[in-house]
Amino acid sequence: MPPRILVTGVTGTVGGELVKLLCARGVVPVALVRSPEKVGSVYAGCAEVRVADLSDELEARDAFARVDKLFLVTPVRPDQVEIGERLIAAAEAAGVKHVVKLSVMGAELEPGTLFGRWHRAVEVAIERSGMAHTFLRANESMQTMAGSWGATIAGDDRFCLPTGDAAVSWIDARDVAAAGVEALLDEGFAGRALTLTGPAAVTYSQAAAIISDVTGRRVEYVDVPEETARADLAGAGVPEPILTGILEVWGSQKAGSSAAVTSDFADATGAPPRGFGAFARDYRRAWMPSAKVTGTLSAP
Repeated sequence: MPPRILVTGVTGTVGGELVKLLCARGVVPVALVRSPEKVGSVYAGCAEVRVADLSDELEARDAFARVDKLFLVTPVRPDQVEIGERLIAAAEAAGVKHVVKLSVMGAELEPGTLFGRWHRAVEVAIERSGMAHTFLRANESMQTMAGSWGATIAGDDRFCLPTGDAAVSWIDARDVAAAGVEALLDEGFAGRALTLTGPAAVTYSQAAAIISDVTGRRVEYVDVPEETARADLAGAGVPEPILTGILEVWGSQKAGSSAAVTSDFADATGAPPRGFGAFARDYRRAWMPSAKVTGTLSAP
């Protein structure tokens, strides 16, 4: 009998794609959402949808009834660690056997970035539990380019960041989900941490050139001072400490922390990861003037 797998973060790119992939493999996942209003946004191919407020200990515990495994995506918010620890405690109390956690590349490094430290704190809580675990330490998601700067690219043919000539081994969120499926269904991944990257490091200028080729327009990347980026984020309503965390990630990229390429995705799935060109073509509509993209900032 296939395992019963509870998936959090199902309204996000990785969690939503993972639900689809599990359904395609004949596994009925349990998709966890925080409110009834979110139910309609969950892929309904085969998933069982449960509603639970993750800030409520009892609701979080009830969500794990008859669940064998957990795919854990923690939200990018100041109480991320508390939510993660609460879900881990609930999963352990319910007898969950294996947790696959979506983390970030470099979470194990010290002092690391704010977001990395948050993810590592949740990783440590999982390690201290009695459950088997797998960590997916993913580099920056390609979908961030579409979600965060698609509207600017579509409207102004440019996007601005304080990242200099930083090269990033972007990984497609669909590939992160594919690795997650393998980790959930193959017991051999227990106790492992996978660093997931794309096939090559791509600079922001190179990304702009690729998008230019896909759209037939000249799209430009503009390197701006950190002070300008901070003001833009504040103006968009990004609160502290998330604002500082985003700037830390960009600063870390500028220092070269995100350029490494690993074979972990290919080793886990038996297939090569998607390149940025393939992603840009698949998301062509995100770069076009008619695109309705929110421009919301995101992180893994």
